[in-house]
Amino acid sequence: MSLDLQIKSLFISFLFGSFFSCFFNLNYRILFTKKKVIRLISNILFALIMSLSYFLLLKKMNEAILHPYYFFPFCLGFFIFFPKTKKFRKLQYWIFKHDK
Repeated sequence: MSLDLQIKSLFISFLFGSFFSCFFNLNYRILFTKKKVIRLISNILFALIMSLSYFLLLKKMNEAILHPYYFFPFCLGFFIFFPKTKKFRKLQYWIFKHDK
């Protein structure tokens, strides 16, 4: 794999970490609900959809070659954007509160 492709893959991993952070905070209320069946199904679906979309993105970029060092920018993107996307929890609470 060329150096250029590795740098692009690292950047994509960082962006996907921020994307994952955004969707984690959007689904926070569903992921931690008190109903065990809904929580189990939503956690499985969330993990499957996110991991499949990351794998398909890597497949499109670099033939789905997954290196252990792609995990670092993914986590970095997640933890950098987590406080910024935490506002989505309040937004989601406001939407559900006014729907009832």
